[in-house]
Amino acid sequence: MTDCECGCSYVAGLPDDEAAHELLHREYSCGPELADVKQLNPFTSVADYPVVVVDRAVSRDKRRRMAAVAYVAQRSTPAFPAGYDGSISPGDEKMFIVIDGIRAVAVALTALDDVYWRFAWEDDGTARLVDRAAVTHERPKIGRIWVAKRYRRKRIASRLAQAVCDHFHSGLADIGWELPMTMEGTNLLRQLVPGQWWGCGDLDAVRTLDINFEVQQRAFSKGRSWSCEVGNLRQAITIC
Repeated sequence: MTDCECGCSYVAGLPDDEAAHELLHREYSCGPELADVKQLNPFTSVADYPVVVVDRAVSRDKRRRMAAVAYVAQRSTPAFPAGYDGSISPGDEKMFIVIDGIRAVAVALTALDDVYWRFAWEDDGTARLVDRAAVTHERPKIGRIWVAKRYRRKRIASRLAQAVCDHFHSGLADIGWELPMTMEGTNLLRQLVPGQWWGCGDLDAVRTLDINFEVQQRAFSKGRSWSCEVGNLRQAITIC
């Protein structure tokens, strides 16, 4: 069994497996083909590529077809759960897709959330919790940014993050960032927001940051928050 960076596991030399892997790896490298994107009006561009937004104004069938790009991203980073299947909930899920022709070459997934933790970077590249308690305040969050392999190193990810913030009339330090993250996501976030930033996720997600704390849960009118006795974060965050 061969495990590929695209997320496909296949048996080398087996024709059906080789053919399936070739298709999946092409999507990982170049982005999946989404004919429906041509019917959407770009709202901006990054690195000279148009950006379209897929939200509740787009029909359910089209949302589900275009969710293929989120599946490609999820397949290559299966340990990180942020995804999109075309459903719309009170979280108002959206996809921001960078297109090249009919190929989706990058995507940012967003939603609304109302429980956030404030973090700051240390000089050694690790992060620490600034406050002992989570803050309950609804704001948009970026759950995932993914760029097809052949389109990386063109600053598409950083420019897409800024385009998302512009869409929400928010700043990079004001929008939320969903935990946990990949190491590449951590590096991107440190470049974009060198100061304090807002991380969101449930208690289990915050625990992935390797923080020493004792937890007390408190009920709030809008949901739940946690007050913590916080030690230092001992290793770099992993985000997507």
